[in-house]
Amino acid sequence: MFDHVNSDPEAQEFIRMREKGIRDYNSAVKSAERKGEMEGAKNVAKNLLNLGVDIGIISTSTGLSTDEIKLLIRQLFLELVEEKNVRPRPTFQ
Repeated sequence: MFDHVNSDPEAQEFIRMREKGIRDYNSAVKSAERKGEMEGAKNVAKNLLNLGVDIGIISTSTGLSTDEIKLLIRQLFLELVEEKNVRPRPTFQ
């Protein structure tokens, strides 16, 4: 039934391109899902940070690393500074 496809280079190329398109689409969907999951975890972490929950608990709860959570803390701080239109005092070490 498909013998003509096996011998037809154009048909083979069409099949290869179609399969590549399907793989690319599936990859894009998985990437979007992962991005959405990461954004959701960050939103949960921000809410927990605002409630004063420990970084270790947030990390365990969300799957985010402590470094990612520390970055969120910095982002929240900068958002607050920008919102209040104040400049933090420099720290000297």
